[in-house]
Amino acid sequence: MEQKANEVLSAVKTVADIKAAGEKAGFEVGTEEDWKIGSAVGKAGTSPALDEVAYALKVGEITKPPIKVGDNWVILGSTNRVDADLAAFASRRPQMTQTLLTERQTQLWDDYVTKVQGEMKRAGKIKIYTDVLAALEEDEPAAAAPQSQFPFPVK
Repeated sequence: MEQKANEVLSAVKTVADIKAAGEKAGFEVGTEEDWKIGSAVGKAGTSPALDEVAYALKVGEITKPPIKVGDNWVILGSTNRVDADLAAFASRRPQMTQTLLTERQTQLWDDYVTKVQGEMKRAGKIKIYTDVLAALEEDEPAAAAPQSQFPFPVK
């Protein structure tokens, strides 16, 4: 497969030639509009190596050599590039920072509770009465799982 991908790549001179050369060789060919780093490239999937190469491409450039993504070989060509809108990022930065901070704090709290609960179970400080739980389950309808509460104030 790698050899066939290299043969297709050698027949390609411009980005516009990729589709015709790939179809002629019997490969699946596709285009991605509004592709972003970390997004899948067609059925090939995602790959950090693919992201790195795609990010470095300038308009009109083609990847050399083909990139292996899982069991697939990918040849990329860039037809358009839109740089990030830094003003929009700056306006959303506080919201994104707060969201990430809250997620991280919640994860730390959940990890702490899990660790303490495990230690208490091993020390015999927590005893689970399965007969009582079974009786409760029979009497009450199933309740939704409680949401994790972070005990610290968030500004």
